Amino acid sequence: DYNTYWIQMKNREFDGIYSLEDLLLPRKNGFWIVEQDRIIENGVVNDEIFATPLFNLQKQEKAMEDLIFNFDEKLNTLDTAIERVEPSILKNIVFVGNDYISVENIDIDRGDRRTLQTYAIDNLDDRKPIKLSDLVGDTAINLFTEGARSVISIDDQVVPNEENFGLTRRNGYWTLKGRINYKDKDEELFREFNIKAIPPKDMVSYDELAIPFDAVRLAVSDVQDVFSSPNSDFLVVITSSHVVIYSIEGYDVNNSPLARIELPPDSTVVMSEWATDRYPDIWKNEMIKQGAIEVVLD
Repeated sequence: DYNTYWIQMKNREFDGIYSLEDLLLPRKNGFWIVEQDRIIENGVVNDEIFATPLFNLQKQEKAMEDLIFNFDEKLNTLDTAIERVEPSILKNIVFVGNDYISVENIDIDRGDRRTLQTYAIDNLDDRKPIKLSDLVGDTAINLFTEGARSVISIDDQVVPNEENFGLTRRNGYWTLKGRINYKDKDEELFREFNIKAIPPKDMVSYDELAIPFDAVRLAVSDVQDVFSSPNSDFLVVITSSHVVIYSIEGYDVNNSPLARIELPPDSTVVMSEWATDRYPDIWKNEMIKQGAIEVVLD
């Protein structure tokens, strides 16, 4: 399950939190919805991930209505004529940015083999993952191999694949993470490693902390992750059970939280976006238009 939380401040005062089921993604050409659908058919389970601009949704809904109408009488014939040979693959979204999305694939038919893939959102329908070199250039293969060798010995059975990467949170920042898969006594295993490269700006547009992570850790117990606003007026702190909002006083965390939201167990952050100037009201209105509800605070 994926939710978007909209946290708004006005003149350094807390102004409410809204929650939306689905990921609402702001992009240069407008708002998009990122969704995941699980399809189960003839014993095959597949997760499909879609990124759709809101200005296209009505067109797609109308096209789908026409498709259902036109093919309704032929469904029985199609069901018996098509033999499904695809493997069962589940997908977890691990990162969403303005232009890219990272996904963990779980191949059930290969012993739950888990790999990472990153896609350009504009080309998501092509199902063709990008390579690390598409983001960081010619040094990518060396960086990936160096990281892999730091966690496992490379041989004919363990082969680095520079498509096997994504983004993750580490000490308050988005970082590039590689993964290498291998077998041990027919069991599918993997090791993860940090890639020594900074995610490019077109992947992570804003990724700074007004207060160092270690300083927040001293002020707030059980901190798992931290985000700070571009104008340095508040912090979003993720603990093992809550999202907690703190105002920033100078270079310190105000000890009295402005708000707390309880999170479902084992929740992780997959997206962080910021709006300033005239955009916060635009974003809030879009959240409400898409069915967001105001969160009742703890």
